[in-house]
Amino acid sequence: MTRAEHLQWTKDRAIKEINAARSDSDAIKNGMSSFQSDMRKHDELKDHIALDLMMQLMFVTPYTRTSLIEFIKGTN
Repeated sequence: MTRAEHLQWTKDRAIKEINAARSDSDAIKNGMSSFQSDMRKHDELKDHIALDLMMQLMFVTPYTRTSLIEFIKGTN
């Protein structure tokens, strides 16, 4: 899979996890876990700055479902 294909697959899976969760806390946990795990499966994405940034931002302003989806969608 190319970098672009893998990134889109990663985004789609994470957003699906967020939308499928019953609670907001599960949505955030599952979405972040899915995104991070899948990003690390591709050599060109495993050290992407978004992985560290995602964790740092979580402590500044806790994510909502919408804000996490927007973060994920904005990752290039």
